[in-house]
Amino acid sequence: MANWQHCPAVERASGQDGGLWMFKGTDVPLYHLYERLADGGTVDDFATRHGVDVEMAAAALEYEADELHDYRLDYAGRVPFARNIDPAHLRPDNTLWGNCPLVEQAEGRLGGAWVFKHSRLALYVLHYHLAGGRTLDEFDEWYGMDTSKAVAVLQHEAKVLERAQPAHADIV
Repeated sequence: MANWQHCPAVERASGQDGGLWMFKGTDVPLYHLYERLADGGTVDDFATRHGVDVEMAAAALEYEADELHDYRLDYAGRVPFARNIDPAHLRPDNTLWGNCPLVEQAEGRLGGAWVFKHSRLALYVLHYHLAGGRTLDEFDEWYGMDTSKAVAVLQHEAKVLERAQPAHADIV
């Protein structure tokens, strides 16, 4: 999961929302974006439906893609590329992806990036694709990845964010 505390598009809600990540200046939780995308919607659909600036929604996805791209393993199992990680927590982020059966991380594959299981297709590609306003059907067409796998990954991400899990930098 991205270290959301550094994302300019979201902020941690306080009080009754249980610390959910929300789009700045709104009462819209970040997990709603992932739910909408999993339902086959686009960033534009989400923005229109929830009254969130489309650029802000796209920026959140791009931020996540950047974090996924940078969060790779070197051959010693460390994360030398991550920009926003707390140095005390240099380890794979198993909070979000470690219990998702459709993804894996291996030192010898794409520099240790999180990928769809049994493939060389990195998760950050999905996030960049969706941030550009494209659909899951286009993702399937362009990358040959079964849409149901992308849907399941987005649903997994939405569930974790809905549970108000902390950003990996917050984990002790």
